[in-house]
Amino acid sequence: MAWISVTGEERAEGPLKEAYERVRRALGRVIPFYRAYSVSPRLLHAHLDFYAAVGAPSALSKLRKEMIATAVSADNGLSTERGFTESFSASSSWTRPWCRHS
Repeated sequence: MAWISVTGEERAEGPLKEAYERVRRALGRVIPFYRAYSVSPRLLHAHLDFYAAVGAPSALSKLRKEMIATAVSADNGLSTERGFTESFSASSSWTRPWCRHS
């Protein structure tokens, strides 16, 4: 298993700090998934931009988008046995063991 050293919110500067602020505005806190991106703030911003575009109003309803995402996740082999959506929710206490705070 790989280990990634991550930068916590208190040490973030520049583009990383800006990205963390975007995540905090959206979720109320920075969950470990986003801290794993601290090695590349540019990719974190790209990730946030992508999901902002996907989540923007469009011809597809939010429910339809969620159904597509669930089908794609299932096709990619992600299990729903452990509550996949709960694992990534903002209120979850779930953490990735390979993310270490620096």
